[in-house]
Amino acid sequence: MKPFFFLLLFICIGQQPAYCQRQDNNWIFGYTGTIPFESIQFNFDNTHRNLSYRPRLGGMAFAQAISDKNGKLAFYTNGCNIYNTSNQVMVNGDSINYNQIWKSMGIGYTLLNGFQLLPQPGSDSLFAFFSYTSGTYPQEDLRYNLIDPYFNHGEGKVLIKDSIILKRLFYDNMAVIQHGNGRDWWIICPKLGSDIYYKIKYSFGGQIEIDSQAVGKKWNKLVTTGATLFTPDGKTYVRVGSLTCQLMDFDRCTGELEFRSSFYFSRGASFSGAAISANSKYLYIPSTDSLFQFDLQNPDILSSRQLVGLYDGFVDPFPVDFFRACLAPDGKIYVSSTNGTHFLHIIQEPDKFDCKFEQRSLELEGYVGIFLPSYPNFKLYDLPDSPCDTLGINKPVEEELEQCLEMTIFPNPSKSTLFVDLDRSITVALPYSVVNVLGQVVSKGTFEPETKQPYEIDIRKLAVGTYYLVPQSVHCLKPLQFERAE
Repeated sequence: MKPFFFLLLFICIGQQPAYCQRQDNNWIFGYTGTIPFESIQFNFDNTHRNLSYRPRLGGMAFAQAISDKNGKLAFYTNGCNIYNTSNQVMVNGDSINYNQIWKSMGIGYTLLNGFQLLPQPGSDSLFAFFSYTSGTYPQEDLRYNLIDPYFNHGEGKVLIKDSIILKRLFYDNMAVIQHGNGRDWWIICPKLGSDIYYKIKYSFGGQIEIDSQAVGKKWNKLVTTGATLFTPDGKTYVRVGSLTCQLMDFDRCTGELEFRSSFYFSRGASFSGAAISANSKYLYIPSTDSLFQFDLQNPDILSSRQLVGLYDGFVDPFPVDFFRACLAPDGKIYVSSTNGTHFLHIIQEPDKFDCKFEQRSLELEGYVGIFLPSYPNFKLYDLPDSPCDTLGINKPVEEELEQCLEMTIFPNPSKSTLFVDLDRSITVALPYSVVNVLGQVVSKGTFEPETKQPYEIDIRKLAVGTYYLVPQSVHCLKPLQFERAE
């Protein structure tokens, strides 16, 4: 294993911890055949799906939206631009993932499994956009954008744009799961043609740590990866490709992968992927003209394979076959086709052996394209009784807010000593870091509960410049900026 390195890309956080519940509530995808284009919008209200059409000046065939924790749309992107809820490009939200082929991306950046929107841990107002970039296969690097959709009364602003955090060759796949503490995130990115997996931990205040691990069987670079995804319970990482599937146990506290099993099947997966039922029992793999179900709890997974759908030859005018499968908040799995069509197939009861798959179950006015958005399980929360279950994430929001602390620092600027004052006493040690503007940790320390306030930090060894005091706490504490004076 390679050691972690630390990168702090942005340190402005909100006033209270985020409780991710309905942030996958809105799906935006597809396009109409009229100008100006319209995109399709699903709004999921518990088990009910509401359908509408959203005006857009360009195609959203490859798109993803994110909502606030209450299910209200926050913003959306097609990978090329980032749009506010008024369907306008945000401040600094143009030319995302810009490169030599960006201008040809008229229907959206052509990434099937290569980008993800997440709330910044510890904030209700900031969101991250992680994305591969190149628009061709394989992907060339992993980029990070930080977005404030509420800037200037909803105009929105991209605060950090196209920051390259890892430059490698990737498959067009990333999988995301909640950290065992219920607040942070793990992002798993497989390296092209290898058994290497990059593991990105996205944590409190926008901190990013990157590690890598060699595990499982080596993936042939000529073999396409149909999907990488986690079971909704967060216990298993599944990697599906043409003719093969690997399963790995996943530790949500440490980010460690452990190879469990693999199996081969004579009918390969489509390039885009697979979906897993909400109860984490059944894996569904589309294969262009066939849709298969596998029981992940069966010791012999391959023997459990069941054909649940066989393409009936319907065209619109292209084949309405099987391509991308995605689990939705209503518990159903939606399946697109290999071409732009007016239809979606639906697995009505994916938690059951008799899953009730319906071809062309939903007819739409617009074209679906081949893409459907996929999301992590925002309702996973913490891993109870685990070593990292230390934040009390499952407590009611009101109880968490009662624990909020206020922190002040003075004098600012300072030449030698920085004083830190909390608005009340603490009962446990409070670690902190001092970080420079490049995101490098230059010193660390701990505020001890038995020490009389104000706390003192010796900054005489710091070079003259701007720094941030970053408390490592769930007590709603904001990182604070200070100046080391001459």
